[in-house]
Amino acid sequence: MVGHACHPNEARTCSTFVEPILITPTQRKDYRNPHVTKVWTLAGQALRSAGRAIIVGHSLPDDDLDVIYLLKHGLGQFANQSPESLTVVEKATDDAMRSIAKYPVWRRYRSIFGPNLDWY
Repeated sequence: MVGHACHPNEARTCSTFVEPILITPTQRKDYRNPHVTKVWTLAGQALRSAGRAIIVGHSLPDDDLDVIYLLKHGLGQFANQSPESLTVVEKATDDAMRSIAKYPVWRRYRSIFGPNLDWY
């Protein structure tokens, strides 16, 4: 039927009821849901095939191991490329920007991707 209105939680492609899922930024994430696993797999594939990556506003907390793993393996190809390949945009305090080498977020990104970061 053309133009039929779906329930807000009904998947438009397969007419199957879907339920919203919130994945909180904690160490105890649960990725056993097959739909979340599929999205996570596709995200990794997209990152690996990217020619450039821009990460905005993610502080890369030490305990967010799943995201660190995803980024490290998905964007690892940028570690030895020019800084324009990987851009990180992070809001920092004035004190942190005066001494970027001591800024924990910059240090975490650098430890994973090396010194070739385009940092803002």
